[in-house]
Formats: sequence, structure tokens, C-alpha cells
Amino acid sequence: MKEATLDWNLNENLKYHNDSSYQLNLKIEQLTIKNGIKDWNFACKSPEILALYSNEDDNLNNILKAFAGIDNIISGKIILNNQDATYNVFGWERQIAYLPNQQQGWNKVLSLKHNLFKVAKKTKPYLQAISNHNIKIKTAIANLKNTGLNLNTEEFKTKVITLIKEFIGQTQKSRNLLIQEYEATINHFHQEYAKENFNFPGSTDLSAILVRKFNAEEDNIIVNNNLIFFQSLQDRISSLESLTGQCFCGCKPPKIRRKEFQLKEINYIIAEINNYLNDKIFETRKAIRTTLKSCNNHNQIFSSELNQALLYKTIKISRSEIDQIIDAWIDLAETQRVQFNMKQDFISMQVLPDEMQLLLRNIQAEIKDYHNKLLTDQKFSTQEIYNKKLQLLEDDLIDARDFINNNISEIFQSISLTNALIKNYPQLSFLERRFANIAQKLVVPTKILLLENPFQFLEVKDREKLAVWLKTLAAKLKIIIIFSSKENQDISLLASNICAIENQVVIQQGKTNEMVSKPLSLSLLREMNQQQVNILKGKWKKPELFFYDKKIAYLPNISKNPIIALKFSDVAFSYKKPFFTVFRKLITINGQVKNITKFNDKYSFLTFEAFDDTVIQVLVDNNTFKIGTKGWLSIVKNTIYIFDPDTKQLISTW
Repeated sequence: MKEATLDWNLNENLKYHNDSSYQLNLKIEQLTIKNGIKDWNFACKSPEILALYSNEDDNLNNILKAFAGIDNIISGKIILNNQDATYNVFGWERQIAYLPNQQQGWNKVLSLKHNLFKVAKKTKPYLQAISNHNIKIKTAIANLKNTGLNLNTEEFKTKVITLIKEFIGQTQKSRNLLIQEYEATINHFHQEYAKENFNFPGSTDLSAILVRKFNAEEDNIIVNNNLIFFQSLQDRISSLESLTGQCFCGCKPPKIRRKEFQLKEINYIIAEINNYLNDKIFETRKAIRTTLKSCNNHNQIFSSELNQALLYKTIKISRSEIDQIIDAWIDLAETQRVQFNMKQDFISMQVLPDEMQLLLRNIQAEIKDYHNKLLTDQKFSTQEIYNKKLQLLEDDLIDARDFINNNISEIFQSISLTNALIKNYPQLSFLERRFANIAQKLVVPTKILLLENPFQFLEVKDREKLAVWLKTLAAKLKIIIIFSSKENQDISLLASNICAIENQVVIQQGKTNEMVSKPLSLSLLREMNQQQVNILKGKWKKPELFFYDKKIAYLPNISKNPIIALKFSDVAFSYKKPFFTVFRKLITINGQVKNITKFNDKYSFLTFEAFDDTVIQVLVDNNTFKIGTKGWLSIVKNTIYIFDPDTKQLISTW
């Protein structure tokens, strides 16, 4: 029930990996996305380039948006390096970058490099992560300078920090046992309540969605409590400041050395622990946003499904009765939460103070041991060792400008395109502009790059060049690229793995070089063949295919006239000629209405004959269409499917 939060290591996220053995692990478990895909499982390691291939653009776009964190996921998980990244927010924190099929708004006067730098500097979480890293290093430098050359001081600080972290870990462990108990109890309660009270006819799917919705809300309550818990720990740790000042361990240092025994190190220890807890608070705030998004997703899905069920009367109960059941459900769940909060309060009011007293005694023992060592044995390192240690820390400080510029150089050097960096946007070729859009998503390090139709509008040679560049970057940066396409040749150029989706179901998946045939669309072709309509012929002028004087495909590898197919839902009928056909990228066909057959209460089949005797069948809404003896068919771009005449495989679309 509880979703793990992303716990990124700064060293893995501020820059790309130079370690040749590094691999990013991506795992997708039973992922279901509304109007996208159902129960999808997939696993891979970087570098990998996955092609999402479908006969419907919306499917692909919905999957990419869900991956990016900006669309609904009904169920399932996206896991990166064993961390749950399913519902985390859109942006750098997840390190999943999404590039829709649109141009970046570039400053046309300034150079490409300046534009890329400017875009990267807008990524505030990335700059904040660099700042947090620098704060830790600066604290360590201040600690070192404060201790001078005394090696025992560093050892003492390490021991005390370890004691406090063990205290935090043990406290968390005790609390996690309580949370696990609560999760098991509340999950069982929601399941049983659904069985007993939300079991009216037609409620099965709604019941499952509602249980997920309530479980998501429980997770949100837990992570909000986690935030309060960590903030409470910070307050308690801050009380250790009272240990500074006059020595109280009974070691009685000489008067001349009393200042040395006043434990100035405690302030730096507290600062280090605060940084440690700030990281946990930062991750907890991300988890809160994650669970909130999950709640919103499930609320939207439930409302949508409920409204649809009420509209089509698939459930035999009124909305007010449903609301009464849910209100009673919420009230009973609140009783469980009250008991949980009472147990939490017990930990805060009784257990934590006792453990804090034990921690304090352990720290005092360490102080006494440390002071005894100072009295009997003052060992100092050489100046050379001190200087070397200080230099190592100073070298670890990060300049954000250098980091960003180094990433830009690395990306463009990898593909030998550094000359493009000094050009301004109008001087770039169409291919260079396309790559510039991709590069601006890579300048701030990412783990997964999502590309929507990256080859669209590119000439064949430019497609080949872009494919080589993307393969090089995937290998060099050790990332995973997921791109959408409806063109078989694009997949052959770039993909190392294919997932072919039809009607939201994976019909074929695997390594490109292991698949006997590239993506199929057999069920689409079967659907059309069963009706014996909408299977058409075009004008074949090798290697180009025309349909009603519109060029719809360039197919250099096909020797025979391909099969042209149209889905019923992709063609619209109008009794008047559509306007603005050029701008809307339509093919319009004039002809006569031959027959109308009722399909169900909502739709009818309209049989239409063009003036060249071609017969096309269309689904029309029973309540909205007007039928005369003549009319127009509109075929929108991306709704014509082209098949190989021998293999019956989908080879292109228009």
C-alpha cells in the first residue's frame, strides 16, 4: 500500500556517470494508464532505447505524459533503481525529462550555448541540490578550520554523529513498526468495507478504484505525519546545544586549557545532523507531493467512472445513496486514524523522551572519553596533511556555471557538433534545431528521456543522423530513451527495444534484433477485412503513394502497390464541404450516401460511395448527423494505415 519515496544520492544526480559499470534499472509493473495502456510490464537497463509504437497517437502521448508525471496513472508502478517513481511530480527531482513535439522558444539573437545555459538555470531544484551540496562541504571546511590540527576532535565528532544517527534510526524503526501495523489494519478495513457495503450491481470496478483512492489518502496522512516527526526530531536534537560551554564531565582541565574543553564541536555536530534531517524532510516533502498527486489521480478517475456509470445506468443506485455510503466509510476510517494518532502521541510523549535521555548519557560518556584523551595525549597531524585535507574539501565545492557548461560541452562533443554552439537559432539547420530541443532536456542530468515523434518532418538523411546521435548519447550518458512513433522505419533506425500497442493492449514486445517481424497491426487489419470496406487502393508512383491526389507515403523499399486502410472512427461525414482543409491537413472526398444501418442506440453505419466508385463506411452519431443524397468525407492526418501487400504488416501511416 505504501509507496516508497525517491531517495536520490546527490553524487548520482548532479552529473552524468563516468563509471563504465554503471547501469540504470527501469522496471514497469502492471502499469495501467487511462486511454494509454493496460497492465504493461517491462524491464531494462541503460543504455536502452525503447520505441512505443501504436496505431493511435493519443495512446502514445498519454503514456509519455504519465511517465513524465503530468497525466493519470490508474494503477501499477514505475521503478527506477529500486525506488518508486510512479507519482512523483513532473520535473528534475524524478530525473525523467519529457519533450513534446513542439519547438522551444529560443532567443534568436543569442548563441545556442547561451540559450541552453539559460534554460538549465531555470531548473531550480537542480540548482538547490547543488547549493545543498555546497552547504555541507562549507560546514566540513569550517569544522576543519575550527579544530586546527587536532585529529582527536574529528574522531570525537564522528562518534557523536554516529550515536545521534543511530538514535534517529532506532526511533524511525519503532515508528515504522507502528505504521506497518496501521497500514495492514486500515487496508484490511477498506477491503472488507467495500465487500460489505459497496457491492451493489455494477459496482465492482468502482469499488476497486475507491479502495485505491482511500489507500492513497492513508499514505498521504502517513507522510504528513512523517514530516511532523522529523521536524520534532530536529527540535529535540537542537537541545544538545546546552552541552557547549563549561565542561561538566568532571575531567577538571588546567585553567590555561579550559577554552579547548568547551565543546565548540557540538554546534558543528548539530549542523551536520540538521543537514541529515533536512535531506529526510526534503524527501518527505516530495513524498507528500507524490501522495497528493496520487490522491488527485484516483479522485479524478473515480469521479469520471462514477459519472459514466450513472449516465449509462450500469449501476442500480442513486448518487445520493453512493455519497451516504462513502460518508459512512470516511467516518469509520477516521476512527482508525484516531487510534493510530493516539499511539503516535504515546511515542512522542513517553518513548522519545526516554530514548533521548539514554542518548544524552551516551554522548556524555563520549565527551568524558574525549576529554581524557585530550588531557593525556595531544596528537597533532602535520601541516601538510591538514592542508591536503582542506584542499580536498575545497575541490569538492561545485560551481553551477561550470557544471552546466561542462554538460553542454560533453553532449555536443559526443556527437562532434560543438560548432553549432556558437551559432544563433536562425543559423541552425532544421536538424540542428531539432537536436537543440532535445539537448536542452539533457543539459540538466536526466535518467530517462521521453521523446514524442522525434523524427517528424525530418528528411531521410537527417533521420539517420539524428538516430546515430541519440544512440551515441544513450551510451555515453548511460540513460534510457523512450520515444513514440507510428513509422516502422523510425523504429528500425533507432530502437533497441519495441513495445507495440493496439487498442491499449501490448500486442508485441521485445528486443528489436530478436523479433522476427517488426510491429504488427493484425487486429486492425482483421477488423477492416471482416467488413470488406475501407480497404482501398492508391495511385502508385514508385516509390511514392498517392490517395485522391494527396501524397501519403514515401516507401522506397516496397515494390508492389501497398494496401490502404481506414478505421471507421477515423473518418468523419459532413453534408457540407469542410472549411480550411489545407490548414487542418484533411483529405476530403465527395460522393453519394448509399445506405444507413443502425449499429446501436448511439451510432449507425453510413455507407458512402465516392465518384470513383470507392466504397467507404463511416460511424455516425444517430442524434447529430444530417443526411442528404450527397456529402463529404474528411480524413484527418494520421488516420490512414498502409500495409505491406505480401506480409500484411503495417509499414507506414499518414
